[in-house]
Amino acid sequence: MSADWIKAERERAIDLLSPANTGVSLEPAAPRVPPEQLGALDGFGLASREPDARVSVYVFAEWGAGAEHTALLENLAESDGREADTAINGALLFLGTIAKDDLPARLLLNDLLSAFSGRE
Repeated sequence: MSADWIKAERERAIDLLSPANTGVSLEPAAPRVPPEQLGALDGFGLASREPDARVSVYVFAEWGAGAEHTALLENLAESDGREADTAINGALLFLGTIAKDDLPARLLLNDLLSAFSGRE
């Protein structure tokens, strides 16, 4: 993969999760797992303080390649006492986590998942 392609995929993910698409400003944060530990080419994290929602996005070399990591990421989040949801959008893998039983955070995470998926 070229550096330009990786950059374009990262920018696509940032755009999908932008305030223009989600209505929410998220702050930069570290991804749940460093991208290199998953074999990802790049990755970043975002977070909302109120309600407490955290997002990690990873860029993989091929469409759908992140799917094999969803169970691991969900289990890691759940071992921290958080609910987790994942989604795939082409070469991008989304991990969103929230505190258990936090309805406002659940609603926010649902909106983020929808925006990431292209409002499917």
